[in-house]
Amino acid sequence: MENQNIRRGKFIVFEGIDRSGKSTQIKLLSQKLLGENIKNKIITFPNKGTPIGRILGDYLKSRDENIPKQALHLLFSANRWEEMNNIKKVLESGTHVITDRYAYSGISYSVGAEGLNFDWCTIPDTGLIQPDVVFYMDIEPEQTTSRGDFGIEIYETIEHLKNVHQAFKKFTHLPYWNNIQAFGDENVIHEKIYSIARTVIESEDEGLKRLSFQAAPI
Repeated sequence: MENQNIRRGKFIVFEGIDRSGKSTQIKLLSQKLLGENIKNKIITFPNKGTPIGRILGDYLKSRDENIPKQALHLLFSANRWEEMNNIKKVLESGTHVITDRYAYSGISYSVGAEGLNFDWCTIPDTGLIQPDVVFYMDIEPEQTTSRGDFGIEIYETIEHLKNVHQAFKKFTHLPYWNNIQAFGDENVIHEKIYSIARTVIESEDEGLKRLSFQAAPI
């Protein structure tokens, strides 16, 4: 039974195209919170340490074009479902969870890079835990080419990233979604993210919700 005296952790998600600065800002936020004795755990998707994650890891290495893109989308979604019990347990222990990517990336890359139907792509992720806040690292695809190792990721071409960037815009109406201008001084960007994150952390606990892209209660 959950300890009723423990204030649950908040679920914080970072999203964005490749090379948008997510990893840097996640590290800065996590370290800042830890410095204030605020417990948090970082989780990266896809999680290649799970059974399905290992399959995805093999695919990302081989780039096997024989795997249907619909099947691949379902595998990425299943990988997120593998982590739901763990995320819920961590949140209920009072620790905040910070994830590098979540359902929104899965949908946006399948729609933008693979040409799948948006509504179809949302179905497998319906019912996941809804984040308390999403930070979308908003950067133009052309601005990412100057960042290290551009082009090594499977979908990392300007054409693909433009389409993915456009697909992400379908989520901007969500009340917990925050567009963060990601091209500029990383410390200035961090301070903006930290300010919003602290407000969310200190806010009243409304209970976990199921992800429906319209926020239906659990």
